[in-house]
Amino acid sequence: MKTRIFLDLKNKREIKSHIKIETKFWKYKKILGKKFKFLFYNLSKILEISVSNQQCAQLDLKLVNNIYKVENWISCMKQFLNLNLLSNLRIHKNLAIFLFYSWQIYLQRFKFRQKLFDFEDRRRDAFNNLSLEWIKTDPNFNIKLIEILRRWK
Repeated sequence: MKTRIFLDLKNKREIKSHIKIETKFWKYKKILGKKFKFLFYNLSKILEISVSNQQCAQLDLKLVNNIYKVENWISCMKQFLNLNLLSNLRIHKNLAIFLFYSWQIYLQRFKFRQKLFDFEDRRRDAFNNLSLEWIKTDPNFNIKLIEILRRWK
């Protein structure tokens, strides 16, 4: 247990050093928030995908550069999942949309309450579609979906 925690901290420290080369880490952390920093590293652990720490840092930086567009989230997710040959386009799209709206709701920068309800509906629809697609491709989809919900709901 201690070695796993130590390895996790070591990997996050390495990703942080890659991010610091490109931008200030506090800006990165402020944009993504505490819950969404190291997004691709945490996704790789949940989905059991082998991705280097440098690739996770590059994807995080690419995401932060144009974070307010869903298309950017989808392209980053596609690039991330293609690294390990998970090439179902619907899974890429629905996972990216779910994470985008979860991030928007997490930040809670809404002027109108109706927009919050709209984002929650879109997030819920994306999650339902994601679970339907994952049923077809992965026998252990329940464990992964529960971890994703626990982490980013």
